Amino acid sequence: MTPTRGDAVSDEAAEGLIVDHDGRKSIGHASLAQPRSPATVHGTLVLGLTAVVVMALAGILLVVSTTTTQVAEKPQPTRPPATTLPASHAPGFKPWAPLSVSSPNGRKLAYMLYATDDLQACNALIAAKKVRALGTPTFIDLVVLVTEDVSAQACQVLTDGGVRPMNVARWRRKTGGDYYKDSLTKLRIFQELGYDRVIYIDTDTVIMKNLDALFHLPHAIFWAPRAYWLEKLQPFITSVLLVVDPDNARFEQLERAIETETEVRFDMDVLNVEWQHMAGILPSEYVVLTTHLKHDVDKYLFGYKSLMDRVNHTYIHHFSYSDQYIKPWTMDVDAIERQPHVLPLFYDLYEEYWAQRRALCSFL
Repeated sequence: MTPTRGDAVSDEAAEGLIVDHDGRKSIGHASLAQPRSPATVHGTLVLGLTAVVVMALAGILLVVSTTTTQVAEKPQPTRPPATTLPASHAPGFKPWAPLSVSSPNGRKLAYMLYATDDLQACNALIAAKKVRALGTPTFIDLVVLVTEDVSAQACQVLTDGGVRPMNVARWRRKTGGDYYKDSLTKLRIFQELGYDRVIYIDTDTVIMKNLDALFHLPHAIFWAPRAYWLEKLQPFITSVLLVVDPDNARFEQLERAIETETEVRFDMDVLNVEWQHMAGILPSEYVVLTTHLKHDVDKYLFGYKSLMDRVNHTYIHHFSYSDQYIKPWTMDVDAIERQPHVLPLFYDLYEEYWAQRRALCSFL
């Protein structure tokens, strides 16, 4: 224990010394005047020691009181979860180790998409085929969660294409626009459906790079990139890409939140309301909007040197509303006129979608 000032005074008093205000020691004047009797010396020592003890206790109480006040006035900040990564690309960010040739630790892994009609089933098949074409090994399943409105023919085409259709109940919120009315269905990826880790991808996307390394991420409630384009809402995650370790208790928490939270309308809302500060954050180049494939858009480079540098590091392009361009299945691809300020890749993504749809989706 660190000595206190009271301890030093006690020793000096016992030696018959006096300490003046600037710390110098001298022999006490009373001891020079006349010898003191043993009883007097004993009494003096008792009184001195008593005074020292009182001073020490007062000092301790003062320290405790000051510390308590400081803690009350300045609460300790809550540390962020250890599983978070930078919100955007950073020079020090390094990819995770590549996936081994066998399933790590015997875990069951899957890519998941969802479909509530035949059009979405087609889009899911296109995405699943792209996942496999980019090198994902066959021990990782490709699964599409399908509701009752997906036809038997579409399910058979999925199966023939190496994709597993899995029947689930539709999950619909009563409020909201028509396009997103069934988007809550995707949250069934949080249910325990036989897989230890799931990478979920929206079907209105084009996958550009292999995502298997995400299976090696440490555990978190879920991992996702931020919706970087919603600048005023940050921090705010997007549900276009999710990495999930399914847990029925977590799923039930989502169910309760959707029933009780008034601001929850869509899947992305509930994830941000419930777990905004608990999710693992992926760098923003994991999901980039197609509307940002323009030469005059240099705002969202995420630390890369140029627009093309960012494009070359993008994992998923998400079809978004841009000028007259909307989702590719709502447009006539042959009527698209290329503009010089837009990257050729923007148009290539639309053409890729239509080429794959014609080749794979005979049921439409």
